[in-house]
Amino acid sequence: MTSDLRKLAAARRAQMDGIFIPTPRTREAHEQFHFLMDHSAVSTSDKLCVLLVAPSQSGKSKVIETFADEMNTAEKLGQRQIPVLHVTLHAEVTRKGLAQDILIALQRFGFETGPMKGSEPEMWERVYRYLRAGAVQLLVLDEVHHVKTTTSAMARSVGECIKHALLEGPCPIVLSGIYSAELPFRANEQLQLRAVPSIDLRKFRSDIPNDLDLFIEFLAAYLVRLEELGIATNATAVIEGDCPTCILSVSDGVLGAACRLLKEAVVCMTLDGRDDLRRSDLIKATNEAFIRPGLIDQNPFTSGFANIRRGKMDV
Repeated sequence: MTSDLRKLAAARRAQMDGIFIPTPRTREAHEQFHFLMDHSAVSTSDKLCVLLVAPSQSGKSKVIETFADEMNTAEKLGQRQIPVLHVTLHAEVTRKGLAQDILIALQRFGFETGPMKGSEPEMWERVYRYLRAGAVQLLVLDEVHHVKTTTSAMARSVGECIKHALLEGPCPIVLSGIYSAELPFRANEQLQLRAVPSIDLRKFRSDIPNDLDLFIEFLAAYLVRLEELGIATNATAVIEGDCPTCILSVSDGVLGAACRLLKEAVVCMTLDGRDDLRRSDLIKATNEAFIRPGLIDQNPFTSGFANIRRGKMDV
């Protein structure tokens, strides 16, 4: 491996990190976010919230980031307005730590919020004040499963905290996380009554025809982008034969894991001095990134070679 190939592999992987392919589920989530904001703009009653749940690597944060990027225009930010405040919570966060994380996020937009000062009630009052000062229309709490909910009492307390933020704060709230993020809702009926139906970015399943169609549609769009960006000359060949079902099997139906497999395959291709993606790259990527760490125990690419059409993807 030469340093030039290593740098090219790193550059290609970085390009792939920036690819975002919207899906029907992405559009559904964005519609729900817009609904919360529209409702808050005309309602004189309590603000609403929504829970966005999904397995790890399913693209929750990308769904949120793309919405925030759309809403937080340069013009709005130039007026010191933050239409969507995206807060990523740190691990093992307490109710007070939750307020701190929101204040820290607000500081990134130029507000001097003093996130380490005061008691929990003082911090939450400061949160509400600065959310109003920043004209925040939607507060997104990402990785909300990091909030401590190890007992039913703690889960209920967190639910009360969110409910209070809806009552006293200026904007609706999106709570995003893996499925344990549902705990505060299950433990607090009053919070459930202030929520619209949750958004579930569940895994795609091969035994559900519509799921398989949506997965292949996503995969095809992603592979087209690889060719458009000049990352792999024949990327769309991956859609042939059994490759889509093999990728679905390796990734367990999680889009982020499917993208990771393709990223690793492109790195293998590049380090081998090629611009054409081969089945051998997918085999190696599966072995190195999924089987070796113990994520799966079998490589579905090691059978069915005849299903790949020669002349499109070299085996």
